[in-house]
Amino acid sequence: MFSNLIPKETRFFDFFEKLVDLTLDATQKFYVLVKDNEDPKHLSIIIQHLEHQADELTRECIEDLHKTFLTPIDREDIHKLISWMDGIIDGIEEAVESLIIFKISEMRADFEHLARILLMCVEELHKAIKQLRLMKHTEIKQHCSVIDALEDEGDITFRHAMGRLFDEELDPLTVIKWKEMYEILEKTIDQCEEVANIVEGILMENS
Repeated sequence: MFSNLIPKETRFFDFFEKLVDLTLDATQKFYVLVKDNEDPKHLSIIIQHLEHQADELTRECIEDLHKTFLTPIDREDIHKLISWMDGIIDGIEEAVESLIIFKISEMRADFEHLARILLMCVEELHKAIKQLRLMKHTEIKQHCSVIDALEDEGDITFRHAMGRLFDEELDPLTVIKWKEMYEILEKTIDQCEEVANIVEGILMENS
């Protein structure tokens, strides 16, 4: 009976690490799709499967959170971290589905640039999350700083991309489609930064 009240120190970190593995896998596949101008329909089922796995991990983590009396880190931080991480893979799924809905057959260079920034953010996040259970403050802070810098680069790229879109495209429907696509990736990059901020907050509380 009392065993359920004893925190399993690795349990929530296991959830974080499994989720960031799924997120990196999805992001890598998405970037290849964009870089190689592949048909998004081929990737859609795979991304949906990864997203469903991520949702299940998030659900299990939150259920465990409600059942655990003592947690290795603040329970609100656990909830925020798992939820925001899940949002990243949701953003990737939204991007793939939007490519299909909009019938986009040729990628724009700015979109590939944003997809590359997103991948680099997730790569840094993956490294940070893998070190979180050991609270490696210096290394994790370095990864979070890189994510902050990448998010700034993403903002600049987004603004330039929007400017070029309105300057170069005459078809209003094309403008609407690509504006939506840029916004999805920009929002997902912002989510990576928010996860990094949550991780930094956890470090401060456990220093």
